[in-house]
Amino acid sequence: MRATPSLRPRSSENPLVDHVVIRPNLLVDKPVSEYQTFDELQTGVFSPQDCSRANVAQFMCDLILTPGGSRCVVQLRAEQMRKPDLWAQWKGKMPVIIDKVAA
Repeated sequence: MRATPSLRPRSSENPLVDHVVIRPNLLVDKPVSEYQTFDELQTGVFSPQDCSRANVAQFMCDLILTPGGSRCVVQLRAEQMRKPDLWAQWKGKMPVIIDKVAA
């Protein structure tokens, strides 16, 4: 969390610098599944919920494959824009990601 104070001033000063800091709870090796994102931890420090590495990678892809998500992606096709507001939702924030638990 120490990086946050140094990232925010730089990203607000420079329009070419954007960031999202992804915070998985307890990383595990599992295949891609449904996941949830939150503004803050949903469980205590001593009772973490699983988050697969594949879901972290999927969330990263979902973030950059949106309009405004990555300046490296020059042109996106409509089918690639799965979640068009995702980058805007988390820009400059530190979302917590966990695997969705079956109800």
